Amino acid sequence: MESSLNDTINAQINIELWSAYLFLSMSVNASSKGLKGVAHWFYIQHQKELSDAKKLIDHLDSINSKVYLYPIEGVPTEWDSPLEMFKHKLEHDKKISKSIHTTAIFAQEKEDQATIDFLAKFAKEQHKEENISRSMIMVFDAAQDDKDIISLLDKELGERKL
Repeated sequence: MESSLNDTINAQINIELWSAYLFLSMSVNASSKGLKGVAHWFYIQHQKELSDAKKLIDHLDSINSKVYLYPIEGVPTEWDSPLEMFKHKLEHDKKISKSIHTTAIFAQEKEDQATIDFLAKFAKEQHKEENISRSMIMVFDAAQDDKDIISLLDKELGERKL
């Protein structure tokens, strides 16, 4: 793999690990508010991001490219509500989508078909993540401050599986 593409994918690994850290922070914040289902949902999201980072690492390893694990910057730790968490998640999802798209274009320029194919799966998954975030924003926005509805949503989110 060409070294600048390798560097770009290593940067994406860092982004995925930062995402995992962000969602772990959201999980902790939700738990501190007594929203155990929301906390569980974001913890599963944390695990998914770790899995995505591992897939990128495995891709580089499978083609004998170097993996660099860069320091992970700090993440926010406070949100006022699940609605704010999902709004933040959507904005973050959009950044991730852009990063994956940029990396895929770079792989095309370098004519690295294996990486292009690999990143296509990531792009498709990321599109789904954005749609999930939009749906959750609509649901929590509709609930507003209705504690009964939020309690039902919290219970439902607690049933999420990896």
